[in-house]
Amino acid sequence: SNGDDAEAWRDLGRQQLKAGRPGVAAASLRRSLALASDAHARAWLDRARALQAPAVQPTVGGSRDTDGNTVSSLDARTDVAVADGARLGLAARHSSVADGQDLGAADALTVVGAWRARANVRLDWALGVGRTSSSALGGTGRWTGYPVGSMRLQVRAPAPTPGAGAQLDLRAQREALTLSPTLMANEVTRSEVSARLSVP
Repeated sequence: SNGDDAEAWRDLGRQQLKAGRPGVAAASLRRSLALASDAHARAWLDRARALQAPAVQPTVGGSRDTDGNTVSSLDARTDVAVADGARLGLAARHSSVADGQDLGAADALTVVGAWRARANVRLDWALGVGRTSSSALGGTGRWTGYPVGSMRLQVRAPAPTPGAGAQLDLRAQREALTLSPTLMANEVTRSEVSARLSVP
């Protein structure tokens, strides 16, 4: 692009942002704004900076099912940009479930990451450890540890218009089933792998 063309730098920054490269996008958009004021370039620069900033995401939840199990959960995740298009962080989760007679609890701590290899390729993953305890089935409430993890790979075929290309979604996950104190007492875990191909 022309080094003195603000519009060209703005458009380049926008394309870099769409490709999952907020670092280089921010540099291009700053170059554009240094040459000329532009509301769109400013908005895209704010977006690029937000994608590069450290993130903290707390979540609180609760539910009650038809079997009388009351579930509450507290999640927290934090991550930082370690490279352009890549983030790394930690996630923690605590949940408890009660059925009126027994109580179960579960904790999990994982290392989490996200990598945007290209505009049409994204990988999200988590790997760590979990533990459960339950008073059901005569349990003593002692903690039992186990490995946990997940992976999701999304690939979208290039297409002339957004959403027109085929999409492949691969997922894998291993976790403990924490829907009731009885499941926790039996140390039930679930491992699953799935693949989905969407063709317009």
